[in-house]
Amino acid sequence: MSDTLYEQAARCPSCEEPGRLVNKRRATSPDAPRGTMMHLLECRNDRCPQYVAPESLPNGDFIPAERNRWFIQVNPNGTVPPKGSGAVGPKAFDAPNVNSDASVRARDRIRLLAAQDEMNGGQAAEIAGDLGYRGGY
Repeated sequence: MSDTLYEQAARCPSCEEPGRLVNKRRATSPDAPRGTMMHLLECRNDRCPQYVAPESLPNGDFIPAERNRWFIQVNPNGTVPPKGSGAVGPKAFDAPNVNSDASVRARDRIRLLAAQDEMNGGQAAEIAGDLGYRGGY
């Protein structure tokens, strides 16, 4: 028996094992039809390539496991849009102007960090040289 579109979407993108529902919430996108839900799923397969095992550090700290998570859009009528159908349009934002305040502040910050690096031994400049970067800061 073949999977439904929801069952296909509920499979982990990395290992194809069925995911476990973690959370449901209403879609907040203004383009989504009213009543659309977003389902958050998590892969529970310990053999999944995206799984990172938990780790205990020598100082006693514990790093919990990391598992692959993904969203599924469920329309009000119960259908699931095909994979990749939502992110094919143009970007919703424009690139900032090179002379905008944010761009100028970012360049000034990079110049300041470069100057501080030069005073502290120039490790960033050495790395840039190793990578063949010939531009300025």
